[in-house]
Amino acid sequence: MNGRKRLLQCGGLFALVLILTTPVIPSVEVSQPMQSLVVRLYDISSVRNTTLTLSSVDARHVLEILDSVNPRLNNATNEKDQYQVYASTVAALYPYGVFGNLTRDRAEKLVTFWYRVGPKHLTIPSLQDKNAFCLVSGNTTLTEIRRFTENLVVSILVSLGNTIASWLLLMLILGPVWLVELNPLSVLTILTIGVKIAGEIDYGKGSVSTLGIFGSKTWQGSVSGILPGPFSVWDQDALYGFTGIQIGWLSLKPETHYLGSAFVAGITEG
Repeated sequence: MNGRKRLLQCGGLFALVLILTTPVIPSVEVSQPMQSLVVRLYDISSVRNTTLTLSSVDARHVLEILDSVNPRLNNATNEKDQYQVYASTVAALYPYGVFGNLTRDRAEKLVTFWYRVGPKHLTIPSLQDKNAFCLVSGNTTLTEIRRFTENLVVSILVSLGNTIASWLLLMLILGPVWLVELNPLSVLTILTIGVKIAGEIDYGKGSVSTLGIFGSKTWQGSVSGILPGPFSVWDQDALYGFTGIQIGWLSLKPETHYLGSAFVAGITEG
């Protein structure tokens, strides 16, 4: 009995020595990798630019939300369900701060600004690649969004060169536009897909969906804008009057995502 007691005491002493002599490894907090997103909000009279920094996990969630829009639109059975895809996407994106200080209601109105429900969907063969007063969702490469005045400046400088005469012509043309705060020309936002090089179109890659007075239309694969652009030297105009949100991925994906509305859309597949 005494031997067993002595054995237990020795065991306890050994355990105590082991605990006291084992080094304590401090816990190290592992920081999450971060991802920067370039976010632009376009309304009818202004553009707001910001770089949003999210954790890689949250950035992936935002990407998954945006990537799911067009497949969900394709599975929707009617126009009401398609509209709800846009509204629910705004609601899903809102907690991540992509809409800045806008309220959720203002964010939804920004995305759906031009959308109108017509008495019936018009089916005109010559307009099969166009839509109007429509909702828009896209993720495409070779995509730019510019104001009307930016396109005009680039076109004149490319056509006439960076000369004094070019700048005098710009001031003569753009002076009245910039002096009038809400001149329709100064606030027109143009989204372009694809570029024209030496007369040949370099198509963007991705997909674009619209829902407007000409019904529901989707283009995917190799896509390019086809709207007439008198001031576009190399860009292919796809949307006029875009309002909504554009998100670019600095290192996550090569394309840009956009969600919003336009009063005219014109796109074709290559």
